[in-house]
Amino acid sequence: PTSDDANYSSAPNPVHRYGKDSGRYEVRLVAVNKEGCRDTMYQTIQVDYVKELTLYNVFTPNDDGKNDVFLLDMENVKSYALSIYNRYGERVFFSHNPFEGWNGKMDNVGDDLPASTYYYVLEYVYNCETTERDAEGMVELIRK
Repeated sequence: PTSDDANYSSAPNPVHRYGKDSGRYEVRLVAVNKEGCRDTMYQTIQVDYVKELTLYNVFTPNDDGKNDVFLLDMENVKSYALSIYNRYGERVFFSHNPFEGWNGKMDNVGDDLPASTYYYVLEYVYNCETTERDAEGMVELIRK
């Protein structure tokens, strides 16, 4: 490479950041010693962009096809546990699946739960990380 290349670096340990572009990349490293001898290495790497957690606080499970499920918008998680509680502290929903939302029924199969404010607790770990994170908050179930 030359200093005209977009990702040229003469640093001892070069670093390239991929930003929000997940995908597979072919990486080339060219090493040149003081005598001008070169060696080149190629490797394909997988880059996974970690999307930040998006939290919502209201949903309307009335089967109109709009906002019928309380679903936390998450990507690239390797561990996920969502619990939802009523105002009496009773758990009304639990899931380990980040693509399964709460439909406003007891455990997603029972009777419709009343319009009310519910409390959620989410514990999760992103891919490529070891730190467990958590989020908690209120969600308003509105019936029309």
